[in-house]
Amino acid sequence: MEERERQSRVSWVVGLVLATAFVGTIVWSVAQDSDDDSRTPRREEVGFDEVGAAIDPSVLLPNDQVSTTATLTVDPGGCGVYRSMLPDDLDSLLWVIKGVDGVEVLSRNALDETQYFYYREGDYTVVLEAWDGHGYVEISNTVDISC
Repeated sequence: MEERERQSRVSWVVGLVLATAFVGTIVWSVAQDSDDDSRTPRREEVGFDEVGAAIDPSVLLPNDQVSTTATLTVDPGGCGVYRSMLPDDLDSLLWVIKGVDGVEVLSRNALDETQYFYYREGDYTVVLEAWDGHGYVEISNTVDISC
């Protein structure tokens, strides 16, 4: 009986070590993802110069501007949006959905999507925004959708 009890304890300890290693791996992975997020550009409506005056994104230096423009087209059903093709070198591209009051209700990655269908009933506007090195700027026409 003593040998069986020892084997049981060894199995329990091995299981505990494996579970701890598994949890540690998950925690490390989440921490790595958080570090990657800190390097992702954050959404900024307006930048500021050295004296604190607002900078209009349209007056940024040419080498910092996103010069590409996209065209949005509304799906015949009225709730979906299609975008034209864009260069692959964009760092960040967002679908920006706003309510009729102008309040943003969704900002979603659009780099790998050429179409998006909003999921909530109502009337909205949609525009594409891209990161230009200083903040997000609109790079498409604004369209109205009704879901």
